Amino acid sequence: MPKNLDSCPAFDVSEWCERQGWKQTRFDLHSLYYPDSGEDVALADNESEICLIFASANAIRKCESCREYFIDSFDMPKTWWTDYSRKSNGYFGCQAARDHTETWAYFEMKQLEGAADYRWYKLNVFIRWEEEPTDGTTKTKTKTTVLAFDTPAEMVPRLREALARPDRGSLRSPFWFYPHLLGEVARVQESAVWAIRNQVRAVEKETPRSPEDRPAPRYRHLHDIARHAVHVSETLEVAEQTLSRLLSRHTQLMRSHGRARVGGEGGRGGGGGGGEKGEGGGWEDHMSNSYGGAAAPIHSQLQYFESFLSSLGRRSAANEKRMANEIQLAFNMVAQHDAGTSVEIGRATRADSVTMKSIALITLIFLPPTFVSAIFGMSFFDNGSGSAEGWHVSGRFWLYWAIAIPLTVVTAMIWFGLHHYSTKTSRSSRQLTRLTSFSPV
Repeated sequence: MPKNLDSCPAFDVSEWCERQGWKQTRFDLHSLYYPDSGEDVALADNESEICLIFASANAIRKCESCREYFIDSFDMPKTWWTDYSRKSNGYFGCQAARDHTETWAYFEMKQLEGAADYRWYKLNVFIRWEEEPTDGTTKTKTKTTVLAFDTPAEMVPRLREALARPDRGSLRSPFWFYPHLLGEVARVQESAVWAIRNQVRAVEKETPRSPEDRPAPRYRHLHDIARHAVHVSETLEVAEQTLSRLLSRHTQLMRSHGRARVGGEGGRGGGGGGGEKGEGGGWEDHMSNSYGGAAAPIHSQLQYFESFLSSLGRRSAANEKRMANEIQLAFNMVAQHDAGTSVEIGRATRADSVTMKSIALITLIFLPPTFVSAIFGMSFFDNGSGSAEGWHVSGRFWLYWAIAIPLTVVTAMIWFGLHHYSTKTSRSSRQLTRLTSFSPV
């Protein structure tokens, strides 16, 4: 008997049988092993045909006793509880025996709520289907146990409502629960795709600003929508793949079970015609005889959901392309506006250049007279205003040229040297940048 059961998580159990209908209870391992009444308590009634258990997989993973109980009671593979299975984004598995079949499936969905909020939905089920003889006759009864792990609270009532009046004929197929599960997957995925579409459409309908104003796209917002669209497409693609594996496995079981049924009926008939039907019966014969005829309509429903999810995936891919187009348009509009601004700056620079040329021309015109007036205004010249001899030039006028000419030459040489050094440094820097850009990483 397991130890340390006081901390085991509780789980809700809903059972159905044709005679009593639905009843709901709440169990934990402590109450199963140590009932208050002192009598043995079973997780599910032997007469029940459907047992629906809602539990938390994360809580069970933390409890070794609970995990071992589920593995032993429902033939769950230990790989189901591994960390890589928990982190997966979707899968389907199946193991079949003569009188029981276990299947498990996992679907992830992302629902955008408003402009920025979102929520992840997870549907994780493990189903054990058993077939038992009734009262020693050739008739059999079936029992289906559905373990629904970490089901969103709002989905639980919808699943219970969908199973309020089960079709006993469909219960003869191990896959009868999957159309109900896929109905929830399709509903959430359809809502998720349209939520993305509404966000994309809102971006497409945004009124452009005045051509004079610089566009100001909300790049973070645009990329967030694109990110959500990628996630929705990913979950849809994985759901399609999971459903494809489910259909493939269902087809295999239908063939094997239907062939066995047709062969058995032919053998019991004893006639040659029956034997030929058992050995060479076509796909339609296997379909009609597989699981008491319950497999064919369920297979059709699974094919419908495969088609629906595939079409929904194409719409999601279109949302991605539309969003990528809007992001590219936003970049192009900003680039176009900046290019126009650069053209305007070039025109303004050209106008400034014309103005500077005009100023330079005026300076050039007035520079020679200014130089001449400056020369004759120096103290080396004396106009002799009080003398009859007129102009007098100082004998030391040569000092002006002795200082001015060398100083001018030195200044020109310094400027030329600085200009040559800066040009050489700039050329070396460009070469180094070019070599670095093409060097292998």
